[in-house]
Amino acid sequence: MEILVVGGSLWDIIIELKTPFSGDDCYPSKVSRIPGGTARNLAETVARLNVKVALISPIALDGIEKTVPNPGSITPIINNHTPTFIGVLSSQKERLFSFHDTRPLDYLSVEEILPYLPKKPPTYVFLDTNLPAEVISYLLKWSKSYGSITMMDPIAPSRVAILSPYLSLIDIISLSEREYQVFGGLEKVKDKKIIVKKGPEGIELLSPSMSLTSPSLHQGTIISDNGAGDSFNGGFLYGLLKGYSLDECVRIGQICASWCLKSPLNVNPELSELLIQNN
Repeated sequence: MEILVVGGSLWDIIIELKTPFSGDDCYPSKVSRIPGGTARNLAETVARLNVKVALISPIALDGIEKTVPNPGSITPIINNHTPTFIGVLSSQKERLFSFHDTRPLDYLSVEEILPYLPKKPPTYVFLDTNLPAEVISYLLKWSKSYGSITMMDPIAPSRVAILSPYLSLIDIISLSEREYQVFGGLEKVKDKKIIVKKGPEGIELLSPSMSLTSPSLHQGTIISDNGAGDSFNGGFLYGLLKGYSLDECVRIGQICASWCLKSPLNVNPELSELLIQNN
């Protein structure tokens, strides 16, 4: 196994209103259900790039276990339902409200994960902060004991503080611009790779060996920006796994993110290793 991913697999339920929202009424709308989740999106991205990846995630067997293609897989920790995200969009596609139910992740235990951890250590381990603190702590210590390289994404500004107790165990931290502002204290992480995803302004990478900025590569219409940061993370890890330089890893991540922006899904099904090699 090249990459182990532990974290959230969610059904994203997107409700798009067809008329302006004004208050207490019943609105005509379009409802879509697509596979999502920070960890699941990354696992699908790298699997589409021909990386051997395993995702351990609490889900119900409701179809989401089939959404990571070969050579990847989802190892389900069976629950009575899959975590869910619900987003309500205005008729102008602006988010009005969002809700989530992540109880299967909130109550995940170390004992439930132990039977599924690989006997041969993976090269990279990716975690998101949907996991309980004791699970994050155990998996990071387990990863470092085998010499695996660890990467985390806090997934939201309100969850950045979760990283603080574990900074010595994390090698790569991927943040949105707002999360980076909340994070602060770079003097504590000079030995790490810090990725700052700035949307249309591109990417900033800070590392012990170099710093670089890369403008956005995306051109044209944005169909949806859901999952673009996760696709970037997957592309960046793919680049590291294949031995590319850091600037090339950033570029590969940006290509993956750009293709995500062209799709209504959280990972563009047209993404492939051949596409990366041709760009």
